[in-house]
Amino acid sequence: MKINLVKLWKESGAKEDFNFVWEDCAEDLGEASLIKPITVKGNVSNRGNYLELSLHLKTEIMLLCSRCLEEVKLPLKLDVTEQFCSKEAGSETERAGNENSLLSFLENEDWLDLKQIVLENLLLSLPMRVLCMPDCPGLCPECGVNLKESKCNCQRQDIDPRFEALAQLKKKMES
Repeated sequence: MKINLVKLWKESGAKEDFNFVWEDCAEDLGEASLIKPITVKGNVSNRGNYLELSLHLKTEIMLLCSRCLEEVKLPLKLDVTEQFCSKEAGSETERAGNENSLLSFLENEDWLDLKQIVLENLLLSLPMRVLCMPDCPGLCPECGVNLKESKCNCQRQDIDPRFEALAQLKKKMES
């Protein structure tokens, strides 16, 4: 989805609303898979020497639990606000010393590609770790059994080599 910015640049206060559904971005999400299409609503408005983009994204994705590797459904709702300026306006802003603004420069000042912005913000909002439940026991490191479904018979007495001397001392004290 691309927004034509030519009219917006001409009139201060001009605003263009948009609403679309994006279904075909599954290959761009990496390990996540799209369950529901991405619903995008928002507007682009002229704020004088820059454009302000306001987006509301809503979707549901499938990720894998970081411990047991089972699928986890994750609903996502995002509100995004970004500001864009032309290269001329950006250089004027820099000369004026306005450093509190986080303006992005537009490569093409006539069009704004919303799909790229939606995809970037969606990927940035994904959690680094997803758990199917807060106390997920995960997989057994020895046999690989999902400890949430069944217990394994592995004897795990891994002792950190740094504490081996303490384990020996404990054995001596018990005997």
